[in-house]
Amino acid sequence: MNILAGKIPPSLEVVIGARPPEPASSIITDAPSAHAKTFTDRDVILWGKVRQVKTSSYGSLILKLEDAADDVAILVDKANMHRLGIDASTQLVGRHVIAYGKYTVPDTGRPHLRVERDALAFNPRLRRPRRS
Repeated sequence: MNILAGKIPPSLEVVIGARPPEPASSIITDAPSAHAKTFTDRDVILWGKVRQVKTSSYGSLILKLEDAADDVAILVDKANMHRLGIDASTQLVGRHVIAYGKYTVPDTGRPHLRVERDALAFNPRLRRPRRS
C-alpha cells in the first residue's frame, strides 16, 4: 500500500536473493520516475498502471504504463506468460503491475524492464484458469 501511495519509509530495506540489503528507495520506482538516465543497466522494482498491452515480434507481452518516464515498458516473456496463464487477450489494462528486472535501453531506444524469473504481479490479482 505504501508503494501505491508513493510513500516508501526511509528505513525500509529490500533483500533480493543473496544480495546484501539495500534501501528500498534506491531500487523501487514508479513509472513516472523511472528515467533511463537514472536506471539504465540497473536492477529495478518498477510499478505502475497498465495503459496498453502489445505483443512483441517474439510473442512476449509489452506492458505500456501510464505516465511512464521515457515511455519505459515492462517486457513479459513467454515463461512468465505461461506461469500466470496470460496472453494478449487477458484484461490487463487498468491493473497495477509491479515487476523486478533489469532496466534496459536496446538499440531501438525504447526502454523496458525485462522481468526476472517469477518477479511479476498484478493488482487486482490474476487468477489462473483451472483446467477441467
